[in-house]
Order: sequence, then structure tokens, then C-alpha cells
Amino acid sequence: MNLLAATPSSDGMIAGAATGFRPLDWAVVALFLLWMLWIGYRSGRRNRTAEDYVLGGRTMNPVMVGISLFATLLSTLSYLSYPGEMVKYGPVVFIGLAAFPVAYYIVSRLMIPRYMKMNVTSAYEILEIKLGRGVCALWRRSFSCRCASCGWRRSSMRRSMSR
Repeated sequence: MNLLAATPSSDGMIAGAATGFRPLDWAVVALFLLWMLWIGYRSGRRNRTAEDYVLGGRTMNPVMVGISLFATLLSTLSYLSYPGEMVKYGPVVFIGLAAFPVAYYIVSRLMIPRYMKMNVTSAYEILEIKLGRGVCALWRRSFSCRCASCGWRRSSMRRSMSR
């Protein structure tokens, strides 16, 4: 059947098109999960302490950490959304994107080495060292409240949309 020549039915589905997962699809998903578990097991064996797990034994090059941060923030969603943003807002979006490599270079050369020398495992520890335990506790509560309110808003939006 030529799917390009097929016409959608009233429910939007193309007649004869596959719907749902077939056994081969499930096999691919299972193999992917097993592969991820194997990678986690292999890399986890090298960790001797919690610090090794959280900080990689403090042996990573700051530039590599910066590249990792860069890759984390440029997700698939970014690749899909940037063209639309470019059409809507014009070349201003490109100027913002062009600043990313410069910002990450500065972060990897100036900020990350300082944090690595501080012998901390989280941003909360930096807050505690620089501003005291009270500010750190306040920030933790603030973060918890924001997360809780975000969940509350989502659930109330779902209820209002289902009416």
C-alpha cells in the first residue's frame, strides 16, 4: 500500500497504517533498556564513594564539563523549536544562540574550576559557605514551594481542561 497516496479517514488515521507497538518495536525498546542498564553497571563499578558517583572523582577537565552542560541544554526540543522561533522573531534568536559557545567557554574556564576547588557537591553547599545556613535553608524551602505549586497548578489545569 502506498501511504503517500492514502487518504485519512474521518478520525485522522490512514487506513491500513500500523497503530501501536508490534513485537519488533518492543524488542528494540527492550534491547535499548538492557543496553542502558549494562552501561550503568559498567560505569558504576568504577565508583568507590558517593563523591566518585556525584562528581566523577573530581578528575574531569573543566572544558569537558562545559561541553557536557552545552549538550544538556541543547536538547532535541531546542533543535525543533529554534527554526520556528527564528521565523517568528527573526535573526535576534540567532544572536542569542551565537552567545552560547562564548558563555560556556567562560563558564568552563572561570566558574567550574573555582567550584571544583571548593570541594562541594551541590549548589546548596556553596550557598551555605558564602551566605550561611539560614539563607541556604530559605532557598531550599523556596525551591520546594515552587515545585509543589507547579505540581498543584498542573493538576488544577488538568481538572479545568477535563470539564
